[in-house]
Amino acid sequence: MCRFIESICCQDGNIPLLDLHQDRVDRTFRSYFAGRKALSLRDMLKDLPGDGKFKCRVSYGAKQGSVEYEPYQTPRVHSLKAIADDQILYNYKFEDRSRLSGLFRQRGGGGRYFNCAKKTNYGLLFCQCCFL
Repeated sequence: MCRFIESICCQDGNIPLLDLHQDRVDRTFRSYFAGRKALSLRDMLKDLPGDGKFKCRVSYGAKQGSVEYEPYQTPRVHSLKAIADDQILYNYKFEDRSRLSGLFRQRGGGGRYFNCAKKTNYGLLFCQCCFL
């Protein structure tokens, strides 16, 4: 069974983009777990860390989810490299990141990557970049 993740910014006990994350969870449930009630992020994230900025990682499947928090560390970016993959589908945030890890290995040298998606008139535009 597929599992999915949400990486959520939590700052000073608040989650400013919670509604957008919940929208993605709802879409995921409609597509992969039809007929099941979507997990409520608001219910899952009741015990938020207080002061400071944290990365909240929610991992979930059809029946259950788990939550982990870690202090957010701003990555140091020295250069940026775009990696093209015309075959990857990234409409949902799968917990299995092996395809993204393969792209990450193509970057050469050390670094971090980010991904973004933007809905356009032509569909979903996906971008995968590496911080070197």
